[in-house]
Amino acid sequence: MNKAAVIFQNVTLQWEDKPVISHFSCEIPHGSKSVFSAPSGRGKSTLLKSIAGFIMPLSGEIRVLGYVVKPAGIHRIRQELSYVPQDFPFSKRTCDFIMLPFSFAANRHLKPGEDEVLHLFDELLLDRDTYTKPMTEISGGEKQRVALITALLLKKKILLLDEPVASLDSESRKRVIQYVTGLKEVTVISASHDKDWLDHCNPVIGI
Repeated sequence: MNKAAVIFQNVTLQWEDKPVISHFSCEIPHGSKSVFSAPSGRGKSTLLKSIAGFIMPLSGEIRVLGYVVKPAGIHRIRQELSYVPQDFPFSKRTCDFIMLPFSFAANRHLKPGEDEVLHLFDELLLDRDTYTKPMTEISGGEKQRVALITALLLKKKILLLDEPVASLDSESRKRVIQYVTGLKEVTVISASHDKDWLDHCNPVIGI
């Protein structure tokens, strides 16, 4: 097996008809806790989306676990990763949001019990009462951790995290960093300009 989980080879990407990444190349090792680092608007999130196949390269090639990112094969790649964007709509109770992915046949065998879910709430310093609250009643930092917990429960080989600690207080940020960077046999690829997060990631990939 190639030592790289993800390979970018001379990749050019655009977002909303504007080129944002040009001739980009890098390799991300299996099991690493990597981060794309750049000021806002420089294409960090676009790179994450391209790994998941939400944006296809204009030129060049992206390989994920040996598979080329292209429309015909993207389902196979998405079976191996979880993507946590910085923002997305929350309209359900927290417990319903967490359990939604496990209603699909591909994930049904992974459906967690309440004890497993609440254990992760404890690990990430999230009040257990949050589990039954409407998502509209919890804070941005709580939503971030709920989304992360959902991704962790899916037990994928690759975890894509967009600004994972942006809305967290100091104590929660420290705990999330400790937990995520301590994950074994999981490749974490993130986008962030948070100094605390960058200090615990390797490699830090500048754009």
